[in-house]
Amino acid sequence: MKNKRYEIFENMLEGVQVINNNWQYIYVNNTVVEQGKTSKKKLLGKTMMEAYPGIEHTAMFKKLEKCMATKTHKKILNEFEFPDGSEGFFELRMQPIDEGVLILSIDITKQKRLEVELRKLNEYFENNVNERTKELVVALEREKELNLIKSRFVSVASHEFKTPLGAIQ
Repeated sequence: MKNKRYEIFENMLEGVQVINNNWQYIYVNNTVVEQGKTSKKKLLGKTMMEAYPGIEHTAMFKKLEKCMATKTHKKILNEFEFPDGSEGFFELRMQPIDEGVLILSIDITKQKRLEVELRKLNEYFENNVNERTKELVVALEREKELNLIKSRFVSVASHEFKTPLGAIQ
């Protein structure tokens, strides 16, 4: 099922798919195939529900329906679970067209994983900083106590030596 009208999208870095008003895939580029870990044969001519059972119950599909019904563009961050159980994150931009809707997908899975890793590292460092701060507060209190004891000792020693030194003079 070769669609010459959309050939310009074939080698784009972004995924491009065209869904008609009957929810059938009428065009997908090579990037969509890579992003979806699938083949054009498994998508073209099939409805979204046939290709991805249960998709009609997702937030993404609700946005797609609204885009198609109101003829307004939509943007969504979509978390996608592949048949093999792995996850992917995609920024989807849905644009109504005469045939139905054109979806532009950008794979942001690496970015999302890095964000999670960064969040974990921030928590780790924050915990370390809090722990170290507590240790420093305890050390500072000990230091204050030692300085107070030293000050008292000097005061007592000074007082105790003052009388004998006065007598010696």
